[in-house]
Amino acid sequence: MQLARTVGAAIGVAAALVTTGLITAVPASAHTPTVWAKCVDEKAVLHVDLKAYAHEGNKLTVSVDGKELEQRTFGSSYTHDYDGGDATVPHSFKVVVKASDSDNYSFTRGENGELDVPACVEEVPSTVPSTPSSEPSTPPSETSTPSSEPTSSSAAPVATTTAAPPAEGGLANTGATIAIPLVIGLVLLGGGTAVLLVLRRRAKA
Repeated sequence: MQLARTVGAAIGVAAALVTTGLITAVPASAHTPTVWAKCVDEKAVLHVDLKAYAHEGNKLTVSVDGKELEQRTFGSSYTHDYDGGDATVPHSFKVVVKASDSDNYSFTRGENGELDVPACVEEVPSTVPSTPSSEPSTPPSETSTPSSEPTSSSAAPVATTTAAPPAEGGLANTGATIAIPLVIGLVLLGGGTAVLLVLRRRAKA
């Protein structure tokens, strides 16, 4: 009888130890975090999936590029996708989880670059090349050249008549012509000769 009691007590202690071990081991295997960051549909996305945690009091902090996106408490599970913002530049995410049941299940990810995401979209140049203007460029001003024509203010040269010097041994040129006196003299001489011939013929008759 005493032996049966001893064996029963031993079995009870063993069962209690096994049960305690199982209870202690369950949380260690139950906490299941899944965290990753990558480009999804040309966006920098952080995926956080936390399962089988304590029913309450767990804390989550999410940051991107050193700026806090969210700080919250969650229960046994929490799932969410975070958008990093401008997809034309790289981003660096950070996730901090503090479990309420034990610090053994708390963790920090992203400090060693595992949650870094490169630029998901190539940046489009903002500057547009300027189109040439359709208007013709203004030609350089022409240098004015002096006109070869005399201006109205300049007087035309006055022609001057210079009398030719008299020939050596001759009379000075007075400017009057001698043709008319010569003709008159010849007429008179001819008339006198004719009268003289008429008078001689009458005398002979």
